[in-house]
Amino acid sequence: MEKEVLYNKNSIFKVILKKKVDGRFYILLEEVYRMSLTAIEWILLPEDEQQRRKDELSSHECFLLRTAYDHVHFSEEEKRNMSEEEKRKLLNHKEYTKEEKAEQAKQIEIIFREMF
Repeated sequence: MEKEVLYNKNSIFKVILKKKVDGRFYILLEEVYRMSLTAIEWILLPEDEQQRRKDELSSHECFLLRTAYDHVHFSEEEKRNMSEEEKRKLLNHKEYTKEEKAEQAKQIEIIFREMF
């Protein structure tokens, strides 16, 4: 199990789950601070602007670019010709319902139980 993770000093977290085992607290956190750019926003930028603004991506967004979005490659022409509606569909993140959030919390609890 990872004991320590380094994040940007401006990161802000929300506690998802906290559990005390043998006098030690184990805390599951979610990073809630958002850097200036998301991975999808960065993908949609022209190549020269991507180079200029690459430092605005968080380490997590860089990870997403290497993993979840490694298959996404738009040409400069495709980016220019993309309608605002197409861009909006790519940029909109799914908002989870209370039921979906509750189900996620149950899954996290199961994972925590399996860890201990």
